[in-house]
Amino acid sequence: MCAVIFIPDPARLKAGREAVRQRAARMQATPEKLRQALGVLFREMRSGRSTAAAVALANSSLLQRPAMAGSRTSPGPEAA
Repeated sequence: MCAVIFIPDPARLKAGREAVRQRAARMQATPEKLRQALGVLFREMRSGRSTAAAVALANSSLLQRPAMAGSRTSPGPEAA
């Protein structure tokens, strides 16, 4: 059994990858963050988003930081 996988226009995908790599280099992102951003780019382009929108989402994923220690993930005592 085989599956058909939609692959974005190669020229646009290449341009998007280059844009994300340049942004990651300017931000001194870790290789892991770059890999994650390129995954976001590919997923968004595969789902049909424009190249500009996919690049914007991928670049914003470079900015996301993990939740700070001690941040609230559940209601505090005032909710009781």
